[in-house]
Amino acid sequence: TMAKYVEFKKRADSVQRELEWIQNRIPKSIDKNQLLDNLNFIQSRSGFTLTNFQMNGDVNARDSYSEVPVSLKFNTSYDGLLKFLYQSSVSPLLMTVNGISVMANTDVGQSDRTLTVQLFLNGVQAK
Repeated sequence: TMAKYVEFKKRADSVQRELEWIQNRIPKSIDKNQLLDNLNFIQSRSGFTLTNFQMNGDVNARDSYSEVPVSLKFNTSYDGLLKFLYQSSVSPLLMTVNGISVMANTDVGQSDRTLTVQLFLNGVQAK
């Protein structure tokens, strides 16, 4: 039983650290500049070209947090899309993906960016 307790304690500590990391990423409020700064940081690490950014107005209130809906459109490669998704999962600002649409990029001038991605995400803010 003692060996199980030690393993349980390790897992509990790990969960507690992850919870604290997530809570530290939730600001009291999110503005457009903060979201754009965060996306620019992600863009510098994943190599996509942002073509459209819109905050969709109404904040969705939840029990202990609120979601700020955002619509993005960008051109990228498959590798860039995967890097974007990873970088957004570890970014300083907590974001959740609400929907994604991936299409072939028809712009022949961007042969290295073969995808056009429409992404609907939510920036999370504390209440």
